[in-house]
Amino acid sequence: MAIKGSLKEASIPDVIQMLSMGRKTGVLSITNGEEIVYIYFEDGEITGAGSVSKADKIGDILIAREKITEEQLNEALEIQRSKPDLLLGEILYEKGFVDEDTLREALAEQIKQVLFYVFKWDEGIFNFEPGVNKVKRLASIKIKPEDLLLDAARIIDELGIVPFPDMKDILTRTHVKPESLKDEERRMYEIIDGNRTVEETLEQSRMDEFVAMKTLASLIEKGYVKAIQPPPISKERAFTRISEHENLGIAFLHMDMLDEAEREFRRILEIDPANSRSRFFLAIIKFLKGEGERAVELLEEAINSGFQHPNLYSNLGVFLERMGKLDRAEEVLNEAIEHWKDFGILYLNRGIVRFYLGNLKEARKDLEKFLELEVENPMVRFYLALIERMEGNIHNALNHMLEGLSASPDFPEYYNNLGRLYEETEEYEQAESMFKKALELNPEYIPARMNLANFYYRNGYYKIAMDEYKKLSSLGVENWEIYFKMGNIVLKRGDVKEAMRYYTMALELDPENEVVKRNIEILKKDYGMGI
Repeated sequence: MAIKGSLKEASIPDVIQMLSMGRKTGVLSITNGEEIVYIYFEDGEITGAGSVSKADKIGDILIAREKITEEQLNEALEIQRSKPDLLLGEILYEKGFVDEDTLREALAEQIKQVLFYVFKWDEGIFNFEPGVNKVKRLASIKIKPEDLLLDAARIIDELGIVPFPDMKDILTRTHVKPESLKDEERRMYEIIDGNRTVEETLEQSRMDEFVAMKTLASLIEKGYVKAIQPPPISKERAFTRISEHENLGIAFLHMDMLDEAEREFRRILEIDPANSRSRFFLAIIKFLKGEGERAVELLEEAINSGFQHPNLYSNLGVFLERMGKLDRAEEVLNEAIEHWKDFGILYLNRGIVRFYLGNLKEARKDLEKFLELEVENPMVRFYLALIERMEGNIHNALNHMLEGLSASPDFPEYYNNLGRLYEETEEYEQAESMFKKALELNPEYIPARMNLANFYYRNGYYKIAMDEYKKLSSLGVENWEIYFKMGNIVLKRGDVKEAMRYYTMALELDPENEVVKRNIEILKKDYGMGI
């Protein structure tokens, strides 16, 4: 289960120690609203760390320690450009440029720098997503968090007494003779050219980040260097920041920080008003915010601007389908498939649209076409199973659900529907376990909670059913059937007054419901309620 919280409620060291003690595996995302860093865990130990906007520091650390050459780093970076899924440290290790111990030390330094970076944040939120598939590792390296936490805390205490400028300030030299500088100061001083920011200067130095910050602070304190506010960013330089804003926007989107994500993509449009990729992501954000019409407009603007990509049409079809505009959604997806006949997701989305249009035969063809073109997707087996079930092929439906489940074991919708199918085949223990598994994955998944409650009700486990109905009510579910069945349960216990209360609540939600009306009349007639 994901763990979320505010840095005001729990400090970063506390969160890391909790994950370490719990031997958790997954990725911890931490953001202050402007930047996001990631710390990867496996069995409670740290396997890697990094940030969205900062480049991988492993190469810089190894260069500074004279463990690799510039040529080796450039060769590894060239490989990474063609294989972006590979970590830089992994490439350096596999090429034989570094051994495991050297890489472990560099990784420890990188993680320490990331921890040092986030420990300075006063506000922000964290989000831990469990799962082996979330982990990034270098070779077989794992690091216990305790020593890193202590080291990062020590660095913060030491640097806290040194005045330091804003990372976005520009550094300029003052009049000073180079021979009056120490070696590290001279190295830092020579980098400063009146154009680089504090952040860029620290990165260019390729020193240990803590050493670099202390060296720069010393130069400023001695009056050899000064920091000034940057001038308005030039158009030419601004374009180099588009990638940074996009990376941050996507990361915020994954963390459900929609306002922050929207801000980053709007910043791109300020730099480049014709940027269609930003409109694509803004459309997703607007849709998630419930602004479907605006989301559709943004995608249509991107398409009309000449940015022809199947993902634009795919998402436009999905948005229209979710808004109930099924005929228009099918038209959009038909047009896209004419242009991109081998782009599988278009067939998946059209199959779903045709399912809701009631065209089961064509829906099945589209879903099966998707399976020919693409790997498994959580939705494809799900809808194929629904089609089989609607056509009365329960065992075929079960097989599709089970195949989908093997490919997507964290998809609660599969477990919920498997529960329904097992009920139909009278495999009641299996049905109950499926509903419970869905709720383990997502305790607030309403359909599974409702199905579990109804399962207990139908099978005469009224006390447990009552508990589940109460949970549904506490989750804000307003459904006449819940209160009606709660009324039936308490009536079986002889609590007529409480039954009348629940029936009345059910009738308020569905004033024309004849079944509820009849039960209320029976209570009035046979028990004198309301007379």
